[in-house]
This record gives sequence, structure tokens and C-alpha cells, in this order.
Amino acid sequence: MEIKSKSPGKFAAIAVLYFAAALITVLGAGFIIWALVKGISINILGVNTPGAVFGALTAYLGARYLLSVRRLAAEVGSEDAVFSWSNFRRNRSAK
Repeated sequence: MEIKSKSPGKFAAIAVLYFAAALITVLGAGFIIWALVKGISINILGVNTPGAVFGALTAYLGARYLLSVRRLAAEVGSEDAVFSWSNFRRNRSAK
């Protein structure tokens, strides 16, 4: 985890995001193993779906969030990064 920002608030926020994304990934991987060992399947609309599928989906999303947080940390840590309320506009047009 490389955060170039000198602001402790930014560092703490990004560290929490990293932790949450890593936790999601690890819990998804753990659920895959648990579902395979216990033979768990979930009935969805009359179809038995292996629980490992949901674990794989959770682990995949966690890994994607890890990559997103890494990109966010790079953007926030750059020297020319400034806060702007315009980043929060609802109907932002592509310019």
C-alpha cells in the first residue's frame, strides 16, 4: 500500500478502504472453502446453486475494489490533486 499523501486524514481513509476491500476478498475466499467443505448449496428460483459461486463472486468483487482503491490512492496522492465541490455534481456533463 503506497500512499504519497502527507495528510493523516487521507491516509486513514484510504487505509480503511484498503482494509475493507481486503476483508471482502478474504471472506469471499473463505466462503468458497467453507462451502466446498460443507457441501453448501443455495436454492435460487428452484435451482440449487453451489455456495462456492457466491464466494467466488464476493472474492472477485473484493479484488476489483482493491484495484479501485489503489487507483484512488494514486489520484489522491498526486501532487496536483485538489478538492473541488464540482466533483460531486449530480448531473455532471462530460467535457
